[in-house]
Amino acid sequence: MKLYCPECQSVYEDISLAQCPVDDAKLFMVEVAVEDPLIDAVIDGRFKIESKLGQGGMGAVYTGIQLSVGRKVAVKVLRDELSDRELALERFYRESKIISELTHPNIVRLVDFGQDRERDLLYLVMELVDGFNLGDMLERGRFKVAMALEVVYQVCGALTEPHARGVIHRDLKPDNLLVVPISDGTIQIKVLDFGIARALEGNAQLTATGMVCGTPQYMAPEQAQNQAIGPSTDLYALGVILYEMLSGAPPFHGQNSLQVMLQQIQRAPEPVSYTHLTLPTIYSV
Repeated sequence: MKLYCPECQSVYEDISLAQCPVDDAKLFMVEVAVEDPLIDAVIDGRFKIESKLGQGGMGAVYTGIQLSVGRKVAVKVLRDELSDRELALERFYRESKIISELTHPNIVRLVDFGQDRERDLLYLVMELVDGFNLGDMLERGRFKVAMALEVVYQVCGALTEPHARGVIHRDLKPDNLLVVPISDGTIQIKVLDFGIARALEGNAQLTATGMVCGTPQYMAPEQAQNQAIGPSTDLYALGVILYEMLSGAPPFHGQNSLQVMLQQIQRAPEPVSYTHLTLPTIYSV
């Protein structure tokens, strides 16, 4: 912990101080950011971690370098509590192997996967994509119809190959879609985390911990009820994303995840034309 003066922006190590020695202003306690132990570390002896890109429900994502070829990559390190279960490991290996064989240009390519035994963690190595997160874009405004349909068209293309192989995304949402500008003025959509929810999902042994495989706002009714899912589950989530792109908000809201899942099961969404369109339309092609 340290003390911070909002008047002169000074920071003090001595936490016994009551007032700033410079201007007598009241001091406030602040937490010191803990240095990420993976920064500059070499994962599995092959991938050097450079910086952290973000944190998600299933783990953290870093930029890194594949040392053997000097290539920039994205490294997803999975949550520790998911790394010590035999069922999770078996599914992680099987699903990651299938995902690594997917070649569709609208899917972020899985380069490698494995386990760092020294740190006891599972990791995925993906192509590093320079694009914009669709979830971040939706916080700023809605999409015009043509732009929204282009996103949906490309995601549908991305779904064809994995669905034909029996791989369901299970957590399709704006945060798992990247919008990549192309030099000719068009865009390319890249789908992230294909099948990772399945790789980490389990039977009652895993789900008893309270882990929810999916995001309630985009969860199909059968998924919310823990029933059998299929390609239509991903298409439902894509429909919710389309709704949000056009209206500025997903169709269902609630104070907690359970309320949202119950609405997915019990209610039909209001037509987009009847929703409160509070965000401006700023994205178009």
